[in-house]
Amino acid sequence: KAIVPGGSSTANSSSSALGWEKPSVGKKKLYSIMQCSYSQEDRRTAKLRLRTGPTSRWRSYFSLDSTGTSTLEVASCPRDPASEDADIARVMPQIVNARSGAGGRIFSLGVQINRAEPPFSRTQVVVLVDRYVMINAVGHPIEVRQVGHDSVFTLRSEDAVPLWWGTGQQVLHMRLARYGWSWSGKFCVGTEGEFSIRLRNDFDNTVFFVLVHVMAKGPHQYVIFKGGEKFSPYRFENHTLHTFKIKQKSQSPCTVLLPYHSSAYAWDEPLMEETVCIEVLKNALQSQDEWGFVGSFSFKVLGQLELP
Repeated sequence: KAIVPGGSSTANSSSSALGWEKPSVGKKKLYSIMQCSYSQEDRRTAKLRLRTGPTSRWRSYFSLDSTGTSTLEVASCPRDPASEDADIARVMPQIVNARSGAGGRIFSLGVQINRAEPPFSRTQVVVLVDRYVMINAVGHPIEVRQVGHDSVFTLRSEDAVPLWWGTGQQVLHMRLARYGWSWSGKFCVGTEGEFSIRLRNDFDNTVFFVLVHVMAKGPHQYVIFKGGEKFSPYRFENHTLHTFKIKQKSQSPCTVLLPYHSSAYAWDEPLMEETVCIEVLKNALQSQDEWGFVGSFSFKVLGQLELP
């Protein structure tokens, strides 16, 4: 058996000899190699277990005999994570405030097992990598963090950074790493697909759209962020003399749509109900605006609405 865990030394030509191709997206991955034999020589089987440090618990064994791709999670020591946090802060400058908290940290790993190509004989290559890798293709620096935690992942343009979880719900939010930008709504990256989110700047009231593309490739789950108005999934066009207020149901942020104007749109909270509420300005000449409720609508249902 040849164990190839993700590490911090430069990859070399031996990776191709072992039949393992480094990911082509993002920066070059670094690795180290460990060789091992059978756990039970008479049965010619092998099992492996992992832990993050001498004070953390061993994870249960997993088999090295069958080829394929799988995932596993390894928890750090919840009682005394300080030394581990210091190591992470040293090797991962992209993480601001690397404290994992009292609950420790959870490392989600991807495992890929292949048969090595010649000249190797009867050798299984076991590759251990970070399962989640975030890639910033927005064109601006961004910040990502797990909801309810203080650690912030800072990604410069074109950066590829592994995502490590804290305890609790595995839900993220993000923002542009510039003055005035608020954290986005909550979103999950556990399944493949893509969705758009809207970012808001509280200082100048501008908005920015981000497409989150979750793509599985081998043992990796890539989370790719792309930015720009072209990634807005919807567009409102006002071809009337009325002024409308548009917002997601049960959410406070809104968009004011003036007569004969248009506006790109995406959900403020991707995990909440995807229903839009529309109000119309009744009398703009009054000292205080008075809005009338038009209705709640789902983009999944097409139809026409006539204003009274």
